Amino acid sequence: MIPKKLIKLSKNMRVDTITKQNKKSFAPLCFGEIQSKEERNLATSASPKRAPSLSSSKNNNATRKRKANRRKTKENNNTRTKPTPKQNPNLHNYNPLITALCALLDRKEHDEKQCDNNRLFKIYNRRVLGRVEKICQELAQLEGVESELSWVQKSFLPFLNNFAIYYSHVCKDLYKKEDFSYSRELEQWLYEDISNECAQLNWFALQKVYPYRDRFVEGVHSQKRVVSIQEGLHDTILEIRSLGLLEPQGDEIVEPSQVVVGIYVQNS
Repeated sequence: MIPKKLIKLSKNMRVDTITKQNKKSFAPLCFGEIQSKEERNLATSASPKRAPSLSSSKNNNATRKRKANRRKTKENNNTRTKPTPKQNPNLHNYNPLITALCALLDRKEHDEKQCDNNRLFKIYNRRVLGRVEKICQELAQLEGVESELSWVQKSFLPFLNNFAIYYSHVCKDLYKKEDFSYSRELEQWLYEDISNECAQLNWFALQKVYPYRDRFVEGVHSQKRVVSIQEGLHDTILEIRSLGLLEPQGDEIVEPSQVVVGIYVQNS
């Protein structure tokens, strides 16, 4: 039997629940210890501090060294002088051709005044004049015969063909005026200046074709397309689509010019 005094005490006792908020303050009561703030401070101050381990100090030193090395490499890269690019030993051979190409840029204003077709000149400015600088840069970087041949096929001949198309359209406009003085200036640059310099480099010479003046000749020219035209221009070359190539030191045709030919069809 439980004595009546103990039963009364148990009924009158208050039990405090330990929640998350007051768990820390009641933690000493759970272990039967009650410490004051002063005793806690003394205990923490009296406890010896842990000395840093050897592994952590080594890691810190390693990271410092890596950072220092990175700074040095950055400084060296900033102060390092860039090597000068090697000059092409054959550049002196290309200088006359580069000079002839740059002559197109010098006569830009003159060509714009001579060309009455604004749309045609804008195309010429974009496809020909706009590529002169790049063509000269590529030419200055050529090394060896193989690089020359591949560059001529991929870059230089398409550039000259674009000029020939512009020249053909100029001839069309001048045919209506019956004045070919401006077209002769273009012929001088293409068939004399450029063709002679390419022959000197032992590449090729250009086959001379004069639109609206030359007749189509089978075997000499290649017929790319036929256009219906008036009787006076029957069997006449109207446009150059691709320039013909000759042997550099002769007249033998390597590749005939691809041209557009006018055909007169009589109405029945």
